[in-house]
Amino acid sequence: MKRWLGIFAVFFIFVAVTARAEQKAVSSGVWGTYWANFQAALAADDQEKVAALTQFPFTYDTSIDKAAFLKAYPKIFDAKAKACLKKAKPASDPLGNYNVFCGETIYTFSKVGEGYRFSDIGAND
Repeated sequence: MKRWLGIFAVFFIFVAVTARAEQKAVSSGVWGTYWANFQAALAADDQEKVAALTQFPFTYDTSIDKAAFLKAYPKIFDAKAKACLKKAKPASDPLGNYNVFCGETIYTFSKVGEGYRFSDIGAND
């Protein structure tokens, strides 16, 4: 029994340390800077700044350009989406992209060159 307790304790510590390291990595570096800028632009409702942090063509049902993105902005970032993205914990994928899950919607931020861009929005299936 003591042996299992020791194994469990080591496993728990390993998971806690790994989670903290991942959280620290997300909040620092190129991604952390991009994410902070994106969240600030969204909080200020600065549509032009959000568009500047977006990759075009942008995937929203179909591929759209900047003008269509700005027109769809109030729908893409309604109050519920803004509240979610304000508190969201982005999850990285094996390709180095990040996803934010807000209910039935996934916001994808793709690695583009040395930086990141908001690249598409889709259904959380």
